[in-house]
Amino acid sequence: MLGRALQEYLQPPGGVRNHTLEQCLRLYHTIRAPRAERVQMTSRQAGDLYQMKAEEFAGLSFDDALPVAKAMIQDRMKWIWTVDIDNVYEQARTEWQQSKATL
Repeated sequence: MLGRALQEYLQPPGGVRNHTLEQCLRLYHTIRAPRAERVQMTSRQAGDLYQMKAEEFAGLSFDDALPVAKAMIQDRMKWIWTVDIDNVYEQARTEWQQSKATL
């Protein structure tokens, strides 16, 4: 995404630069920050999950906790592989351009 934001600045569509480098980097940050926060959150959750310290394991024996762990692990990082990051970028870019037009 950083590459796309820099390209937005260095080679703007139509060849006319109508935004600053700072604006392009801010666009990148609007996409990066929520994803980075979600990765951090899921990393903390993974630690609790792999140590079986998550709330879902309270009061369960090891054998009873295994199916719960499997269900929690199965799709926990699917979002990072299935989200179309190019679509996320284009949507953020469109919203950014619309907000610039209303200023």
